[in-house]
Amino acid sequence: NNQHGLGELQEDSILDTPFARVLLHEGCTGTVLLCDRKVTALARSWCIFEAYITNVLRSRPENVSEEVMLKTCHKLHYFDVATSTHVEASNGDHIALLVDTQKGMWTVRADDADTEFPTEVSTIGINADVRKAQASVP
Repeated sequence: NNQHGLGELQEDSILDTPFARVLLHEGCTGTVLLCDRKVTALARSWCIFEAYITNVLRSRPENVSEEVMLKTCHKLHYFDVATSTHVEASNGDHIALLVDTQKGMWTVRADDADTEFPTEVSTIGINADVRKAQASVP
């Protein structure tokens, strides 16, 4: 599939595109967003689209459209976020993972005891706006 040549797609619904079908597939149990501290991935329209589908799928059935319910039988998905972070106490960069607990909450896992998930990454993610997103350049 070519995200730059959407004219080649014959699907009537955006949920039938290859980008959505992979997330809606019965073998897919979630999404991991790998991002930098500026969360530049969420400046890309397809990344926001994939995060949106995952977030809809991790919500409760009353928040899911009939079209998505029919395609997925509403299985729950996980949405984890990984980023690097600098830890002054250990004077270095580390990896922090925000792990979806499927209970409306997340927990932090890190490769160092002093590492916390950067709040600015969460803030950028919460405020992502698809209207300001760009398509990547081929």
